[in-house]
Amino acid sequence: MNFSNDFFLKHRLVVMKLSRDFLVAEPDQQLQTIDYYIEKFNVSRGTIQAAMQFLIEKGCISTQFRGHLGTYLLTKDIDKLWGFTGIGTLTGAMPIPLETMASGIATGICECMRIGNIPFNCIFIQGSRTRVNGLIKGKFDFIVVTRLAEKILRRRHNNIKMVMDLPDCQYNSRYILLFKDPSQTEVKDGMIVALDPTSMDQEYLTKLVCKNRKNIIFKQTPSFLNTRVSITSGEADVTVANTLVAKSLGPKYQAHIKELRIPGYETEDIERLRTPVILLLKDDYGLDIILKQVLKASIVSNSQKKVMAGEQPPNYY
Repeated sequence: MNFSNDFFLKHRLVVMKLSRDFLVAEPDQQLQTIDYYIEKFNVSRGTIQAAMQFLIEKGCISTQFRGHLGTYLLTKDIDKLWGFTGIGTLTGAMPIPLETMASGIATGICECMRIGNIPFNCIFIQGSRTRVNGLIKGKFDFIVVTRLAEKILRRRHNNIKMVMDLPDCQYNSRYILLFKDPSQTEVKDGMIVALDPTSMDQEYLTKLVCKNRKNIIFKQTPSFLNTRVSITSGEADVTVANTLVAKSLGPKYQAHIKELRIPGYETEDIERLRTPVILLLKDDYGLDIILKQVLKASIVSNSQKKVMAGEQPPNYY
């Protein structure tokens, strides 16, 4: 059968979806039936059969029919299949690697992509809300945020899905309160509180710690790092920060660091909110399975530990 460009344009969505399925299938694995794909893709039998034959004739896959046992995948050409997935170069957005924790996560993810021979771009974007907006607009294929951000998003967006978490990794250093006045230990009525609206985590934790306080004034800053400037300049009384940001201010400000306490949360609960997770759009067919196969939490965790210990240089390409 000769396949024209018109055929591919007409059936490209089915070819794309089948290519994503076959990309994660293993040789000698039984393939789904034609009837399964008819129902799943809501297309005709002829369309499924033609798309399968297209991928076979393009050298993407070879199959074998084994009677009542069904059809099995014999071989696959990953590079050729990838060319028909419609993904092109996979793009992942992560926090700017200003600290070794973020550098380690990015290094581990890039290492997984190299091992999987996946064309990949690593994009660094500060602010989880900015990353989420980019994901929704289709600028990125997946993003890295915290479990806390995922928890917030679950309530607001029904088209965002968590693919996996990285349980042995840390997204950032421990959350703390940073006060202008070192004698203060808790947020009080009437305080000016620095808040970063681009960070879902910092905004959420800030509003939790200020809950039931009266006459709080929120001073918005352009980034998470600028919240500390609000403290050192005297423009704000307190901010939610992390230990690395606070320590970067030098010994003079160590007495200004206080424990972050939130009603209803144990310290362990707050710590778990720092776990990194991978998010994508639910309607991006098959990408979740591809990422689950390519991204190995153990590799990312090992890379982060080595980068943080100085045993491995950060490597994002």
